[in-house]
Amino acid sequence: MLGTITATTDTFDTVVYCNSAEHIRDLIPELREAASRCTPNGRLVVFGPAHEALYSEIDRVSAHWRRFVRSRLERDMRAAGFEIVHSRYLDPLGAIAYFVGGRLGGVSSLSPRLLRVYERFVLPISRLATPITKRFMGKNVLVVGRLAARDT
Repeated sequence: MLGTITATTDTFDTVVYCNSAEHIRDLIPELREAASRCTPNGRLVVFGPAHEALYSEIDRVSAHWRRFVRSRLERDMRAAGFEIVHSRYLDPLGAIAYFVGGRLGGVSSLSPRLLRVYERFVLPISRLATPITKRFMGKNVLVVGRLAARDT
C-alpha cells in the first residue's frame, strides 16, 4: 500500500517505510498510527536517507522533510511504542559521495549513468565497509522495531 498508514484501516504484522518516511512532515503521529495498526509483536521497518549534515538540494527537490539520525529515529520509534531490534547505517561510501556531490558540488539530481557506475563499482566496496561503519556512518539508515508489549 502506498501513502501514509491512514490510507487504510487494515492491520499488519509488519509496516515498512522504504524511502518514504522522510516525506512525512509529522513523523511521530504517523509512527503511532502504524503502531495502532500492528498486530501483537508487529514490526516497523524504516529505511531512509541518513545524516542531517548530508541534506542538500537533492533532498529539497525530492520533498524530503528530513534525513534521519539513527539515535533520533530510534527515539521516535520508541515514543510510538516500538522496541528497537535492529539499527544500522548503510553505504558509507555513498555518504561521502553524497556529501561531495550534494553539499559541496551543488548537484540537484543524479543521472542514470552515474547511478549505474556507482552501483557497479562503488556500492560493492561500500557494502564491505558497512560492518565497520554501521554504528556511525552511512548514506542510509535502517531501523527495525517490534511493537512493545501493551499494558492491559
